[in-house]
Amino acid sequence: MTVWQAIVLGAMQGLTEFLPVSSSGHLVIVQDLLGLVFAGLTFEIVVHGGTLVAVFVVFGPKAVALIRGTWCWLGQGRRATPHDVESARVLLLLGLATIPGALVGLTLRHWVENLFSLPIYSAWGLLLTGGLLFSARDLGYSGQTMRGMTLWTALCIGVLQALAIAPGVSRSGSTITAGLWLGLSRKAAAEFSFLLSIPAIIGALLMDLLALGARPAAIGADALVAGAVTAALFGYIAIRLLLRFLHVGRYHQFGYYVWTVGFLVLLSQVG
Repeated sequence: MTVWQAIVLGAMQGLTEFLPVSSSGHLVIVQDLLGLVFAGLTFEIVVHGGTLVAVFVVFGPKAVALIRGTWCWLGQGRRATPHDVESARVLLLLGLATIPGALVGLTLRHWVENLFSLPIYSAWGLLLTGGLLFSARDLGYSGQTMRGMTLWTALCIGVLQALAIAPGVSRSGSTITAGLWLGLSRKAAAEFSFLLSIPAIIGALLMDLLALGARPAAIGADALVAGAVTAALFGYIAIRLLLRFLHVGRYHQFGYYVWTVGFLVLLSQVG
């Protein structure tokens, strides 16, 4: 892999990781159409690390505040402030929402990986993603904050995140849409989705690291650095862009894009 290929793939990973267009689906399609491939697990690890940096830049202060508040609640018990109690509650909801995806990833990973072998699976996933985005078109103008979330809401969002393990199904699109379906405001749905991406990305990193073992990297250090930095930069841009689209009520318009790509891929497979 050249540095320029690493930059292209890092940019694509950063953008599609957080925009509701499915990073996995785009990777399968690009690999098939352009012949650009990941140079093994090492590159996957560094670009996942780059996207993790991006989400920490935007939502790190919120995540740290939740952890700090939960720590204070554990230490002070009944004397904890209402803010500490709320932090512990939100952290519990995030943990609950992480469980379905973790279970699917651990038990069905090898079966799901078979779906990545043909672009047509990604195409169908993209079409489903478009439907999810448009289903939330008129939702979220007013709604609950995370303070009003229930265990059931968190679990349902987690189930939709587990669905996004399949190629072509967007994780951010699934989780934000689920939050909007269940009565969250756009801001709350987006915030919960991005906070939920932190354990999801860390889990993917850990699984890749375990699979990598002691095998040496099959790619140069310059390409690794280029991929990581590009993934972080474009991941940050993607987060800000999606938040803007949600704020102005244009979140569903990403559906036009994923439907177009999905139909084009289906046509290419038929031809």
